[in-house]
Amino acid sequence: KGPLLDIPRNGFVNTHPSLLPFNRGKHYNFWAIVEENPFGVTLHRANSGIDTGEIIAQNVIEYDWTDNGETLYRRAQGEMVKLFQETYPLLRNEAIASQSQNLESGSFHRASELDAASCIKLDREYPARALLNLLRARTFEGYPGCWFEEDGVRY
Repeated sequence: KGPLLDIPRNGFVNTHPSLLPFNRGKHYNFWAIVEENPFGVTLHRANSGIDTGEIIAQNVIEYDWTDNGETLYRRAQGEMVKLFQETYPLLRNEAIASQSQNLESGSFHRASELDAASCIKLDREYPARALLNLLRARTFEGYPGCWFEEDGVRY
């Protein structure tokens, strides 16, 4: 990333399908539901960090019990296009400011965290809300859901 970021006069912009600084990194749709974070999409300046650049614009996406990992993913894809279309004229005319993120108030997740976070521990007590959120977050057609293990067998 380093030298490449210095090439354009006004830097690069990036879209991210979360309401930064929440859910930086991977699987934003899963973590929004599991951690009950605000959700939305962000247009931000690219820097050497992972989704840590200054925020240019954001759109909030409200979600409720009818949403799951797939619906949040699909809603975010459409909303990112809309946000970019709304913001592009201002970017082109250099008529938009950006603001730093408060990274301490947000969250970051790596792709490698998803599998372990999707495991339901049969001997653990869960608040009903947490278990339902976990199941909803992993609901996405064509992708594996939550899993558990019993007697050394993974289900």
